[in-house]
Amino acid sequence: MKIALIRHGMTEGNIRKQYSGVTNDKLCPEGIEELKRLAGERPIQPDIVFASPMSRCLDTAEILFPNREPVIIDELAEMNFGIFEGRAFAGDLENDPVYRKWIEGGCEDTIPEGENKTEFAKRCAAGFMKALAMIPDEQADEDYLAAFAVHGGTIMAVMAIFADSDKEYYDWLAANGRGYMGEWNGRRITDIREI
Repeated sequence: MKIALIRHGMTEGNIRKQYSGVTNDKLCPEGIEELKRLAGERPIQPDIVFASPMSRCLDTAEILFPNREPVIIDELAEMNFGIFEGRAFAGDLENDPVYRKWIEGGCEDTIPEGENKTEFAKRCAAGFMKALAMIPDEQADEDYLAAFAVHGGTIMAVMAIFADSDKEYYDWLAANGRGYMGEWNGRRITDIREI
């Protein structure tokens, strides 16, 4: 079975470089236009589409895969950035001692009122497996394509856990509207390429 993990289109929060996890941002006009362009340049015809429950992911799925109603998987939502939510590094967080401690600790600690990276990655992995379990075995042949319209953090978490690669978590950050395609062998994602 083929897997396509695609990050949602651009939002105003992305433009402002804000932490947007639980904030239900909409796609910005530039993000919508970019997704329409990408849909025309690289048409992907999935057999099933899974999505985070956030508007930016559902709208991305609608633009990229207009003939497929996405199956919402709550566990694929972005990380809860707690007290950093809606804030940007430049001019806001750069001098915040709580933020500096979190960054200097490799972003591993639990964010006050939010999640930590380990819990988040486990949640995303569980959501990914939950989605794949919905596909009947008799359908999941080598030509079957499951697409995921999700978040940058979700892609990093899933790929860090399941990709047949030496890349680490942050190496998997995808630009808006971009992501990865690979083969799912039941345990790992192999033959990975950027899309």
